[in-house]
Amino acid sequence: MHRRALGYDLRLKPTGNAAPDWSLRRRQTFLLRPEIAWPLSVDESVWDSLFRPPGYKGIGVGWPTLTVEPRDYPHQILGLWQDIRAMQACAGSQLLKAGIEIRIDLLTDTPWQTLERWEFLADYPEPMTEPEIVWESLGFDISDDLGPSGLSNCGYDEEVLEWRSRWRSALNEHGLVSRVQDAFVLRAEMDKRVEEHAPFTVFQIWQLPSYARIQ
Repeated sequence: MHRRALGYDLRLKPTGNAAPDWSLRRRQTFLLRPEIAWPLSVDESVWDSLFRPPGYKGIGVGWPTLTVEPRDYPHQILGLWQDIRAMQACAGSQLLKAGIEIRIDLLTDTPWQTLERWEFLADYPEPMTEPEIVWESLGFDISDDLGPSGLSNCGYDEEVLEWRSRWRSALNEHGLVSRVQDAFVLRAEMDKRVEEHAPFTVFQIWQLPSYARIQ
């Protein structure tokens, strides 16, 4: 397995209530575990980023967001920040309280430098890291780039019951795959099920631990 850190983002913090905009119908259509209160994903249409590009017209009413020009993302890769401290400074205390700082890693079974869709990463420095921080894994997502997610944004039809019986036990309380081995097997099956978004990619989502957050 080959890994490459992509960058950081600030996502809407789950609360005790169900995630906004996740109706029962949407859950039944898109989730292998529809009972999950807050599906998490690299896909921003599933799990909202608190940073918005200029002119954004999507959802997000009801919680704080910050409009950020593309030039404000240092070495922007797929809309992610390359310096978590710069991201935190830009966000400010109010936005940080409403969000969770995450890191997203790319995982491939062959060197990512040899893959046409990811070879551009060689032109960018890896995100700045702080060795003293031990990140907490939230799980593995399977997505077409960083969206749409095959786990939570590619609707099911009559095959949904079969897929749930086979895969729901592999998903954790966030709707993400628990084990990396299962993520790669499921990715191969997603390539066949949703050919218009293939090839899918495995991503790992990490959460900044509470002790490392700016208070």
